[in-house]
Amino acid sequence: MKVIHEKPWYTSALTAFLSVDVPRVVGLTPAAFERDVYTLVRRCTVEGESFLTKTLPSFGKAIDLALQSDSPLEAPWFKKIRRSSALPAFLQALLKRVFKLDGTLVATPCVNSIRLLRQICYWCKKIEKGFTDESLRKATTEFIEVDRLLPGSGDLRHSRVLRVARAIIQNIFARGPDVTHLTPQHGPGAVANSDGVAGKRAMKRCYARLERAFRPIPFFFSLRDAAENPQRVTSRIICEYGLSRTTFVEKDSSGPRTIGLEQAEYMWCQQALKRALYDHIENHPFTKGHVNFVDQTINQEKTSDWAFYDTLDMSKASDRNSLELVRYLFDGTRIWPYLQACRSPGTVLPDGQILMFKKFAPMGSAVCFPIEAIVFYALALAALHSRGYPLSLARRHVFVYGDDLIVPHGYFDTLKSEFEAVGLKFNDSKCCISGKFRESCGRDAYDGNDVTPVRLRKAYPNDDPSSYVPVVKHANRLYNAGYRAASIAFRRAALRNFPILRELRLPFSPRGDLPILYWQDDIRPETVRYVYRNSLTHVRGYLVKPCVQQGTPGGELFYLHESLSRGGPVGRLLRPSGRTVRAFDVPFRVKLVRRLVVLAPEFSGAQPTWVRSL
Repeated sequence: MKVIHEKPWYTSALTAFLSVDVPRVVGLTPAAFERDVYTLVRRCTVEGESFLTKTLPSFGKAIDLALQSDSPLEAPWFKKIRRSSALPAFLQALLKRVFKLDGTLVATPCVNSIRLLRQICYWCKKIEKGFTDESLRKATTEFIEVDRLLPGSGDLRHSRVLRVARAIIQNIFARGPDVTHLTPQHGPGAVANSDGVAGKRAMKRCYARLERAFRPIPFFFSLRDAAENPQRVTSRIICEYGLSRTTFVEKDSSGPRTIGLEQAEYMWCQQALKRALYDHIENHPFTKGHVNFVDQTINQEKTSDWAFYDTLDMSKASDRNSLELVRYLFDGTRIWPYLQACRSPGTVLPDGQILMFKKFAPMGSAVCFPIEAIVFYALALAALHSRGYPLSLARRHVFVYGDDLIVPHGYFDTLKSEFEAVGLKFNDSKCCISGKFRESCGRDAYDGNDVTPVRLRKAYPNDDPSSYVPVVKHANRLYNAGYRAASIAFRRAALRNFPILRELRLPFSPRGDLPILYWQDDIRPETVRYVYRNSLTHVRGYLVKPCVQQGTPGGELFYLHESLSRGGPVGRLLRPSGRTVRAFDVPFRVKLVRRLVVLAPEFSGAQPTWVRSL
């Protein structure tokens, strides 16, 4: 007996996309996609949401592999057009514009058809629905196993490539960064031992390993603080070292993402090194414009140059970047004692088990991202040099953003061999080394044309009105991508299924630059309320604002020290009821407030990045 699943609430958006948007873009009649709409609805009914989050993404990956290789398309998830054909019957009107019946590429594939195929396949791949106990156990086991297989002390073979990579690192860090002027600060995220953004500033523990490099004065206390109240320095709980705490966050249908929450004292010092590393690497003549930490557009633009560049992606990059590798590359530089001191030597797993790391640092450490990027850059240059590339030429054609690498075409096998020799591993299915398809830093391109899909991430809001912000923004992204019918159907389905969203009564406007929450639509009459005051145009509506947590009066000394360290204010001073309190923004927690806002172009820069990216 077949189990009947309830179709996801947003299914009507996918059917509108297939029956209206797709025929309009490719110039076919809606009748050409009637069977596809029927198949999609039937498979959702039989298989449930997994058809959209697992089966279709697998089909999309098969399409991507066929686009970047000479192998034919293989799609075992669907019936074929006929026995002698390799093409599935599902979406055949689009597939025939890209592939021959034997599954190989046609002479000139239709780029619009590729973009539409990838949109329907990857639309729901990133939906966050939480995770099961089984997926948590699997993620924990994999986390432990990856660390176990890393090279330990004395296991690393010092090859010629590794020696060249070490020379590159030593050259980059020969004269910097200036470790005598490090400015510690707290990061925006959670830590292992705090009561929120205000509580983590107390820092009541003394970690001996950490403070051998980061002395209590001036990194944790000013000289005046210690003179006025020496007990604040001497009464802290003394530990040899601190352990991070492993936790999990939502990623996509494939499973959770593993994060290490650092101790507040460790994060305080890591942030100082992070800022110094960012500034030094992004401005050093050897790495400027090639190793980036903020600007992704450099890597994204290179996806258009498929004839000269390959795009590579690392598998579990932070978890496979071993301490032994980083020690060999950085030992002898002025920054290495500080990197070693602020590194958490282990972690407490969710079940209470303690794992002592072979990796340098897990995702969640502030120094993980810059160190892995510069390590991959140095190894890539050294590997190219081993194939006869002069370093002065190789550095011009290697670009790194985190674990996304851009390298000259034709050298993947060399890089793979050298990276795997030191415990690193490429994600072969996401490395684009042939054909005209490339992907890096969130941009997918075929023959230089953008074919990046609009992905739905948060489809299941809760009772908090702010949780509906991603739903509204997804509808607007569909609208801006040109999928008007899908945007309207998605909006109508959301309003039909979520009473809280209906109660907000969001306005409509065809504009794309308003600072309030609204639905974009050029068909319905504009209902945004404009107010003209003092020669300025205002709009009234809901704004997305970070939630705040109030600080404690006893913590003002810590806030003052942090302000002096950062060279600027910490938090905001509020006067809610005649008394002054310090308030801190709580990252990734927002609320909706109704306000009258000045309509100005620079407004978009007034919010934190993580608020704008919801």
